[in-house]
Amino acid sequence: MGRMQTMRLMILRLAMIAVVCACTSAELRAQGADPCISTGTGFPYVSTNPNYVCEGMEAFTYINLAPGYANSTEYNAEDFNYAWYPSSLFTGISTQSFTFTFTEDVTIWAVAMDPVNNCIWVDTLEISVAPGLDVVAMDDTVVCDVSGLILSAEVSPATAGLAWDWQPELFLFNPNTANPEVFAPIDAWYTVTISTGPGCEFSDSVFVQVLNEQLYLGGDQDLCTGDSVVLDSGLDPADDILWSTGETTTTVVASSSDTYWVTVNTALGCTMTDTLEVEVHPMPTVAVVPDGAACAGQALTLQAEVVGGTPPLVYAWSTGEVGPSIIVTEPGIYQVTTVDAYNCGDNGDFEPAFLPAPVLNLPADTALCFEEEGTLWLSVQQAFCAYAWNDGSTLPTMVLTGPDTLSIIVTHLQSACTDSVTMNVVDFCPSDSVFFPTAFTPNEDQINDFFGGYGEGIGTFQLLVYNRWGEQMFAGETLNAHWDGMDKGGKPALPGAYMWRASYRPLIDGVGNEGRWLEQFGTVILIR
Repeated sequence: MGRMQTMRLMILRLAMIAVVCACTSAELRAQGADPCISTGTGFPYVSTNPNYVCEGMEAFTYINLAPGYANSTEYNAEDFNYAWYPSSLFTGISTQSFTFTFTEDVTIWAVAMDPVNNCIWVDTLEISVAPGLDVVAMDDTVVCDVSGLILSAEVSPATAGLAWDWQPELFLFNPNTANPEVFAPIDAWYTVTISTGPGCEFSDSVFVQVLNEQLYLGGDQDLCTGDSVVLDSGLDPADDILWSTGETTTTVVASSSDTYWVTVNTALGCTMTDTLEVEVHPMPTVAVVPDGAACAGQALTLQAEVVGGTPPLVYAWSTGEVGPSIIVTEPGIYQVTTVDAYNCGDNGDFEPAFLPAPVLNLPADTALCFEEEGTLWLSVQQAFCAYAWNDGSTLPTMVLTGPDTLSIIVTHLQSACTDSVTMNVVDFCPSDSVFFPTAFTPNEDQINDFFGGYGEGIGTFQLLVYNRWGEQMFAGETLNAHWDGMDKGGKPALPGAYMWRASYRPLIDGVGNEGRWLEQFGTVILIR
């Protein structure tokens, strides 16, 4: 049989079933020739969600095919063709489910045909439509006071025994009656819902605006001298507004300490008023004052002196420091910001002028090998300065031929600023060289078994040894600490070249004082 003939036969069967279902009671059955087999314990059925229908409200309508199968995965709902009746009511609907608004009682039925397995399922459903209600809440309203405000709603057609529910019930007395009373003095939407059997709900809303809640000038204000604040009533300019200042505008500017109030008579006959306090606080003034004159290089204290303001005060300096004073040693402009308890503040700055002063760069102690270096010539000459050595000399230079203790005071002739130093010169000729071998053989034959430095007159000493990959093999902290050719794991290091670096300070006198750091580095060959 051709495809077109098969489709005509299916359509014919579908039409025949429709006629049967329309003329007989709602009997659920499966039709079709083999191999159509019902594998489930039940039968598909037509239903709505919710399982009641309210006039004027959409109902989700569907045919459930799953009960006809032992395993719901044995069928695919998309494999079925669907037809809904009466066709005059469901024109153009050919899906398993849809939403529909029923307006009267009616008997409906659905036909689901599986063309692959030659199965046809039919079910009928009696639709009973609960009559609808038209709920109209009272008009939106504006009140000055909610005292005695009763909410209402009209229902048509008039119906007895209705269940009333007003929300939000938190703001109402008797919210489950037709006429609850409002007690919350705030702007709010109130929604009334009326329930009828079997579970149909109809609702409407009303907005209540309370004018008393709209007049609020805000909290009390603290101002600084010279500042002002705009007080805003927030009302319509058409309202009758009167301020304590005598102005009739919606806003006024407050710049002095006083009690400000506003009274408003609205077009609806409401009288509202509000009051706030404005307090103007004195502005602090700050000046930066030094504790005196300072010579260049010396410390100078800068003090922030404040007049007025309300404690506690906060100080912030341009240096990042806080507090009423700072110590400076360099020229520049130093600024401080001072803020009081009411956030009133002022800025002050100061540029200190340091007096010119001599600067001596002589070391406090030094050691010379006079045998090798001969005499020591010192010069401390500076412009506009006088000199006083401990041996009575007033010259800017001094020649020393042997160890001695020198002291000098240099005075700037214009500022009288001074600088001084005492210098101990000792005669010391150390041996500051350290010898490092280029190879060693750590074979325990008591000959060249270790690698390290050898020398005399050495103080602080450090020796580091690395392999070619930069791994540290040895670290010695004294001149007598030598490497035995073992790695840090205690195993013999491989033969080859190793890099080393030594840092040390030679002794410069006979009492253990050390000179500057010296450094040597190189390569040593480990031979096994």
